[in-house]
Amino acid sequence: MRPLKIRNQRIKRDVKRLLEIVASASEPDYAEVEALARRNGFYYDAKGNVRESKI
Repeated sequence: MRPLKIRNQRIKRDVKRLLEIVASASEPDYAEVEALARRNGFYYDAKGNVRESKI
């Protein structure tokens, strides 16, 4: 399977940052993760599950 090439630079930066956060040994900055999620049309519900924004 060929890797998917991300052409949108903002999405590419966000995916790269999320991968850096996941690979980091330190405690993640949840505010930064939530901001990345909101910017890309997602949010966390009260139980911590990722949901897609309706807007």
